[in-house]
Amino acid sequence: EALAAMHARLVQQEKQAHEADARHTQQLETMRAGVAARNAELDSLLQGVLRTSDQEKTLLEKRLQEAERLLVLALQTPPSPHGENSIPPGWTGTLVGSPGPGPAPA
Repeated sequence: EALAAMHARLVQQEKQAHEADARHTQQLETMRAGVAARNAELDSLLQGVLRTSDQEKTLLEKRLQEAERLLVLALQTPPSPHGENSIPPGWTGTLVGSPGPGPAPA
């Protein structure tokens, strides 16, 4: 009888251990799913930042090209009768792609 009681306790402990293991496995799967979702969200944010960075780089390259073009034009244009610091012909006050006057865009 004592052997049967001991066996019953061992079976019960084994059953409890399996149940605890199943709960732990479920918790791990839930955590993995949460981490995967967060990783996907962060990846999406990173892709957006990279796209914005590429757009800004393109805009800056266009502005640089325009500034270089204006410099070449200024170097080829004879001095103005109004002095060195006068506004060159055709100058609109903004570079190509420039947002113009006002606060810089965010």
